[in-house]
Formats: sequence, C-alpha cells, structure tokens
Amino acid sequence: RCHDDIGWAVTDADGRPIAPDAATRGRMLTVGPLRLGAAWETTAVPELREQARRAVAWLAGLPRA
Repeated sequence: RCHDDIGWAVTDADGRPIAPDAATRGRMLTVGPLRLGAAWETTAVPELREQARRAVAWLAGLPRA
C-alpha cells in the first residue's frame, strides 16, 4: 500500500521506507530518487543536500527544521 495520491511513494515524508504492511520501521532513511513519490523535487543537488541534512539530523536526534 502506498501513501501518495498516485501510488508511487515507497517512502514517507521523512524518507523512511514504507513496508508492504504500510508501516515504517527502524532508522533506515532514503535520499534521492527513491523519494520521488513523496518529494517530486528530489534529483537536483540543492534538494539532495537538504534531504541528506535532514536525514543526518534525524539519525543524530537533532531538530530537523
């Protein structure tokens, strides 16, 4: 089951992979094209940089804003 309007998302809004049962688990995150269904702007360097920054902050337990 996907969580976006067109059925392409394999990640949630934070980049965590969505399991077949529609749950997210653990501390795995994605950056880049795998996030296409949840984040259309995901192939240019500025967007990749921001996704990586947010992923590192989340993994380190820092504020992501």
